[in-house]
Amino acid sequence: MLQALASIVGDEHVLTDPDLVTGYVTDWTGRFTGAVKAVVRPGTTEEVCTVLAQCYQEGVAVVPQGGNTGLVGGGVPRSGEVVLSMLRLDEVTDGHDGMLTAGAGTTLSGLHRAAAGRNQFVGIDTSARDSATIGGMVATNGGGIHTVRFGRVRDQLHDVAVALVNGTHLPSILVPGNPAADLWRRVCGSEGTLAVVLSATVRTGRPAAQRLVTLVPSADRDVDALARKMMVLPGLWALEVMGGSEIELTAAMLQRRPPATAECLLLAELRGAGALDDQALTAIGDLDAVVATQPSEQEELWAFRHNLSLAVRSLGTPLTKVDVSLSLASIGQLKAALATLAGEPNAYLWGHLLTGPTGHPVVNAHINITADVQPDIVFDIVEGLGGSAVGEHGVGVMKRHRLDPEAADTAELIRLKQRFDSRGLLNPGVLVPDRGRSAEQI
Repeated sequence: MLQALASIVGDEHVLTDPDLVTGYVTDWTGRFTGAVKAVVRPGTTEEVCTVLAQCYQEGVAVVPQGGNTGLVGGGVPRSGEVVLSMLRLDEVTDGHDGMLTAGAGTTLSGLHRAAAGRNQFVGIDTSARDSATIGGMVATNGGGIHTVRFGRVRDQLHDVAVALVNGTHLPSILVPGNPAADLWRRVCGSEGTLAVVLSATVRTGRPAAQRLVTLVPSADRDVDALARKMMVLPGLWALEVMGGSEIELTAAMLQRRPPATAECLLLAELRGAGALDDQALTAIGDLDAVVATQPSEQEELWAFRHNLSLAVRSLGTPLTKVDVSLSLASIGQLKAALATLAGEPNAYLWGHLLTGPTGHPVVNAHINITADVQPDIVFDIVEGLGGSAVGEHGVGVMKRHRLDPEAADTAELIRLKQRFDSRGLLNPGVLVPDRGRSAEQI
């Protein structure tokens, strides 16, 4: 088996040495890890398809992996699978109508550089842009910094090329008559369980002429109303929420003075050609906001958001990391509930804002608790507040047991899994149960 894989991708791209596979078998949180048969690093679409065909013939399960920045165990092996690392598929080419086609292993920063070199802008972005890949973003239907403006990844895609479990190459899943057309509805968010993303064609735009970044203080009870005012601004491109303790933590790590502090803070970015400061003032009013119009000042404000994860990790304490989704109006109640957990550990919370189904502000929240807490305790709290345990990092292994198998979306996913991967060889144990194996066995 390993010799066959090496003949496809080359000996140097089939990794079995424990020291070499370490970074591929444990996720970013450190909570999820497992045994691996080998890490295989194909460099072309043809190699991906041939590797999949070989594994399918041998009955060996495959875990597709991008930048391994997930929080829910959705991209790491569990019981001797082959990890299919897509990082070498990182070419960006011109698509039609000004779009860009990026290989699945293209990091978001690589995609942004390619777009900037063509005087274009891509809306898909996260703080983990140097590691997160476009393939992983498609697999989880991720959100990111510009969700409030452009929606999630599915909203920004034109087409996707995939490989099926048996190695069949589908260069477009939007081609009329394509037998796998059903995948278009679900490939975004299927977490590598239905097909392997090979490349994605993304919509682009022109960079805005002007930019403004502001950090606005608020009380927890008032932040929902403030966010509603911000979210109707025509130039709004990004809207993030965090608290004073989060800003102070990052400031300590960066050895800088906090630009502002409050119970809650909104970090907003506006772009456009008009008077952006006038726009911002209609929402900010007389609040004591920090407004940055110069690029260096703007990057300084964003640094306090982008470095939050590193700041929490720098504490060197046990850490429970989860992502959830809930109404911004509930953020004060969530903070209070988290503060009551065992031993009253510090809980740090931040996230992207977007418009919910009923038009109210929703936060894709990242919760970081400096203690070893069972994630289900946090999920119970969030669901008790009317939120969802599922955030932008998807379901993975961590949240699979919380899905309702009778729900329409889950039932459709199970149907598609049976159709496209009836043997359960693609990312087993993630999102949907394995064929013939109970959840307790996984």
